[in-house]
Amino acid sequence: MRVIMPNYYKKFVCKADMCNDNCCKTDWRIELDEDTFKKYRDIPGELGKKLRLAVGSDEDGYYIVHPCPMLRSDGLCEAYLSLGDEGLGYICRMHPRYVNAYSDREELGIGLACEEAARLIMTEPISLDFDETIGEERSVKDDHAEVIIEIRSKITDLIKTSDDIESSIAGILKYISSIEADVLGGEYESALDKDISPYVYAGEKSYCNISETIEKLLELEILDKNWEEILREAKKSVREENGGFDSELNRIFCYFIYRYFVEHSLDGQMLSSVKLAAVSVIVLRELFKGKSLSERINLAHMYSKEIEYSEENLENLLFDFFVDEVFEVDEIIKMLC
Repeated sequence: MRVIMPNYYKKFVCKADMCNDNCCKTDWRIELDEDTFKKYRDIPGELGKKLRLAVGSDEDGYYIVHPCPMLRSDGLCEAYLSLGDEGLGYICRMHPRYVNAYSDREELGIGLACEEAARLIMTEPISLDFDETIGEERSVKDDHAEVIIEIRSKITDLIKTSDDIESSIAGILKYISSIEADVLGGEYESALDKDISPYVYAGEKSYCNISETIEKLLELEILDKNWEEILREAKKSVREENGGFDSELNRIFCYFIYRYFVEHSLDGQMLSSVKLAAVSVIVLRELFKGKSLSERINLAHMYSKEIEYSEENLENLLFDFFVDEVFEVDEIIKMLC
């Protein structure tokens, strides 16, 4: 089995008490695995009592009550300090890391919703340089997944060699829309033989489409009231000049492609996966206007929390990509260029 990760993956270290948006304070439902629950059940003394009080249960299983009672006033985790890394449940131990497994590989990454992960994703050298190790052998490759991985390589090769992010993303949208039916139909050679190249849009930018896209985000569930204010403020300034963030937006686009393209394509949502990456670039480009690097990192991680880390919001947005005219390929390109 091949284990693959972006070159910044091993550089991630939780900021703990130095974090400005501690994930232990969120109201996310954090599932607790049964093995960790059993461990907590058997821990004696005051620590054991406190751990058990931190766990709720319902028909879906065990979960950590949030804000987590094990979070101390200094921002550190009492369970971690007392029991070490192995004293945490799987999700608490892994977050913001994720694992995607398909064919003969596991792909590791860190999620943009964490502010330290966002800093690494946006500031480290181009975010699709990989480290690779060989682990336990997995003998069977999935041909369908391998084709999708090869298509993803064509996408990332274009992004990494282009100095015009907008035309590159436009070309990727055109390319994927032209091959999606072939891939779904098993016509792999036909899909792989088609060329991918930047697409230069000669028309005028659609500021109306950008405003409508921001409005679509406002119609989703808002998890943080500050997010609503940020979107409404951005909507007022969509006609102002963009610029200066291509490197960061390039890395964010690569992050979304790396994390979602294969997974969504295997579910029959290849084009929607690219639309998610493209729309994320468009929205964040608007939010980044006039902001410092630290502010841009914070905005990217807020965007991720609101869109990626809300299952309901992500599903609704992916559905909109199928049915809403503003998210047709040519309409997205009008926002990009």
